[in-house]
Amino acid sequence: YYCDGFSKVVEGCPVPLVVAGGPKLENDRAALDLARRAIDEGAHGIDMGRNIWQSDHPVAMLQALRAIVHERATVDEAMDVLAAATTSAAAPSA
Repeated sequence: YYCDGFSKVVEGCPVPLVVAGGPKLENDRAALDLARRAIDEGAHGIDMGRNIWQSDHPVAMLQALRAIVHERATVDEAMDVLAAATTSAAAPSA
């Protein structure tokens, strides 16, 4: 799990760390914020379950988390990815 002082854990660990998502957070933004803080403090990745699968838009949530981990997106940028993916998924096909 991510915790306060996570950067000290990273400094003391000889292998790359991946952060577990932990309990279900209150909303998608909170989960994205957890991911961003973990990456900022040295995590090499994230491992989330319920915060993705219990999201109203799990595929869009995966895309937003990918933007944070692989593209260094901010939480606001990731929220834009989430919104765009949600909108495109809801658009009627021609």
